[in-house]
Amino acid sequence: MKYIKIFFCFISVLALSSCMDTYTEDYMANVPVYMSYADLRSSVKALPARELEKPGKIYFKDNYLLIVEKFKGIHVIDVSNPANPKNTSFVEVPGCVDIAVKGHILYADSYVDLVAIDVSDISKIKEVNRLK
Repeated sequence: MKYIKIFFCFISVLALSSCMDTYTEDYMANVPVYMSYADLRSSVKALPARELEKPGKIYFKDNYLLIVEKFKGIHVIDVSNPANPKNTSFVEVPGCVDIAVKGHILYADSYVDLVAIDVSDISKIKEVNRLK
C-alpha cells in the first residue's frame, strides 16, 4: 500500500510539472511598407538584369520578351536567338502587375498611377508620361 501511495505521488508530481502555464501561437501578418508619392513617381528607372522571382504577365515586342515581376517591375529579355535568351535589363516600376504595348509606348500600372514608357530604343528605356 505504501508503494502505491509513493507511485501515485510520483505520477502526480510528473503530471503537474509537465503542464505549461503560458500559451504561444505562431502566425503570419502583413506589415505595410510606406512610400511617399514623390518617391513612387521618381522610381521608374532602368537597372541591370536580375533573376526572376515572381513572374507575372508576359508580352512580346520585336525581339524582346517583357516579363512582369509582380509589384517590382519589368524584365527585358532578348530572344533574338531563341536557343539562348539573354536577360538584358530590369525596369523598376513599383506596384506593377500589368503591362500593355501600343506602338513604341509601354503602359504599366504603378500602384495608383499609369506610366507610359518609351521602348523605341530598348537599351535606353525612359518614362515619357504618367497619369496620376
